[in-house]
Amino acid sequence: MAISGGMGAAALTMKDIWFIRSIEGAKAHVNDQISQAKMRVLIVAPLITDVNIDSIKACKSHINIRVATNVDLSNPQHVSLLQELGTMDNVSVRSRKLQNLWGINKDYEEVILCVISKTDYGTEIAGIGSIIQEHIKIFVPILEDAWVAARKITPPAGVAPKVQSAAPRILASTPEPISKPEPVVQEVKTPKVKKVKIPEGISPAVTTRPKPGQATTLSKMFDDLFNFVDSLRGSDIASKLIQVKDMIEDERGYSGVIAPINLAISSLKFNDDSLNATELDQLKNKMNFWRKKLNV
Repeated sequence: MAISGGMGAAALTMKDIWFIRSIEGAKAHVNDQISQAKMRVLIVAPLITDVNIDSIKACKSHINIRVATNVDLSNPQHVSLLQELGTMDNVSVRSRKLQNLWGINKDYEEVILCVISKTDYGTEIAGIGSIIQEHIKIFVPILEDAWVAARKITPPAGVAPKVQSAAPRILASTPEPISKPEPVVQEVKTPKVKKVKIPEGISPAVTTRPKPGQATTLSKMFDDLFNFVDSLRGSDIASKLIQVKDMIEDERGYSGVIAPINLAISSLKFNDDSLNATELDQLKNKMNFWRKKLNV
């Protein structure tokens, strides 16, 4: 089967682009891409139990593998898989709250992106795989945004078993010093929480003000961005838009404004300069449109 690309354009075949309509198909395609990786892989999966550990183990040690997936540290199976992945120096894992994507970016040569939704009739999935550069440029930023928004979890996973095993020994031997270990545990946890939050902070400009980073409503977050957008770099604006997008997803789930916000983030996150007047006007118009759609 060939897909005409227009006059003078090379015909596209189903070897260049394909469609995915089942969870099993998504898993099979993703696992196949992992095995073919040459340098780097980014995997986005609903749950860590959906990730094929054996496929990752089979990769050569020089291949950089990133995994963004939902990890429940209260689930022993999740913790076990996380610890197993943690033994591999070439693998990084982050926890992603949402479970709406299945996808992989393999060497920026091939991309698979599937959207998952839960309905009254079960779980539905619709996806596409492609080796066409135009598609890769569109789909890869969505997977990268999922990685950027995910939380680092390797330190907490490593600490948990030690804290749990230490408590029984203290209780069994000397009950009186129980008060001493407690501050130690708190001292270990506190910097780890900060390490997670600081990379995901809004922007240096925001941290100089008393409370803007504590915005708890979408309206307040948009107001903060409008008030300071003229003085922010493109990358700082992208950081704030990521927080806006995360709050939309947390409060409302899927929204039609998520896709255009993702595109704006992708176009701004590597821009270390301030926006010019035309770019600022365009961005403000977009934000007004998003607010109207969201009723905030």
